Amino acid sequence: MNPTLAWIVTALATASPVLAGDGTTKSQSLFHFAKSDSSNEVHYTAQIGEDCQFSPRPIHVYWMRRGERLEYRRELNWAEKQFAYGVDIQQRQGSAVIFTIAGDTSRSIRVELTKTDSGCRAEARMRILGQRVKPEHAFIELRDRKPMIPKVIHVDLLGRKDNDSAVCERITEVGIDGTPCL
Repeated sequence: MNPTLAWIVTALATASPVLAGDGTTKSQSLFHFAKSDSSNEVHYTAQIGEDCQFSPRPIHVYWMRRGERLEYRRELNWAEKQFAYGVDIQQRQGSAVIFTIAGDTSRSIRVELTKTDSGCRAEARMRILGQRVKPEHAFIELRDRKPMIPKVIHVDLLGRKDNDSAVCERITEVGIDGTPCL
């Protein structure tokens, strides 16, 4: 199996905006994924301006490093951006952005911005088991193959339909549809 399978988009949708560096851009969590070999996570966030439009860099990706007594963010390095977790913006359409993840370009993710009474809300959608759903969580099962290069056994993508029912797809190879895992 192709080791880049680990970098499929995965998700835990939340709606808690956080002010970013300049105070005019809000960063809203879209999704993250976890791996079996550590408690660290890769997070994807939408960058939203005051006018409820995407900032020039609409999607930001970073590591959330977790330890027993310490938790901190770390930006992706060049190799992680190019070959694994980085995003490639495919299209910008007004209040929507479509992107893929560097490690698996076979699945696109669409993020739409919506104005609400309390501000602006970003929502991600992707295909899981052939259905367009809100991604919630993904778990990547790894096995050591070589130092620093784990082998991906499978990825479980979990999401929710509009009626709140769960959808789960187990993927064992990039570009090939998976099978139900619930």
